[in-house]
Amino acid sequence: MAKKGGLPWDRLNVAPVVLILVGEPVLGDRAVSRLVELAIARDPATSVTRIDAEQYAVGQLSAAVGPSLFGEP
Repeated sequence: MAKKGGLPWDRLNVAPVVLILVGEPVLGDRAVSRLVELAIARDPATSVTRIDAEQYAVGQLSAAVGPSLFGEP
């Protein structure tokens, strides 16, 4: 069940930024899987990078979303 103002995992849609806050990890996994599937359906060249919050290192997010020096997407 979604909290007030939230959506259930199976009603999520792709957006520039999506924050997933859940009490049960399995619901978060389902939400992420749905968003990845929708993004790939919209653009098959979609690249997915997963960052584990528990193992996050400073600068990791910037490196993941920053442009490549070699012109790669």
